[in-house]
Amino acid sequence: MFCTFFNSTRAYTAQYVQPPTEDKELLPGVISKTKQVTVTGYFGPVKEDYTKTAQYLKAIAMNGAGKKTASGKVPSIGTVAADTRYYPFGTKIYIPELKFSGTVRDTGSGIKGSGRMDIFCGHGKKAEQIAKALGRKKVTLMIVEAS
Repeated sequence: MFCTFFNSTRAYTAQYVQPPTEDKELLPGVISKTKQVTVTGYFGPVKEDYTKTAQYLKAIAMNGAGKKTASGKVPSIGTVAADTRYYPFGTKIYIPELKFSGTVRDTGSGIKGSGRMDIFCGHGKKAEQIAKALGRKKVTLMIVEAS
């Protein structure tokens, strides 16, 4: 389960999730499109969390360094990586199954087409655990337009 706190890079586990709310409270706009996509999690590795340099470098190769997104911003909880041909930077999304709202701010080498997205889970080992727990899921994606 995710909890979105904008301008934060911490990973939050289920114990930090906000109490259940109505979906309407999480949607600061209107839904313009609904689509099935496959999502996975990614995180920012922290060098001190790894005993071997090779493990750290492998984590970076799989997830990126977690320092800057393709849009030039520092990734935070709520950052989404997508193919910008289909979802331009700044596109707001909502995934009801995960109670997750986010903004497209990143791209990824494995993110091709309109049916794939990655969700940034934070920095460090907790974020790595959350990203792994998310796995690879097919979810309903809603594009949120400002009202």
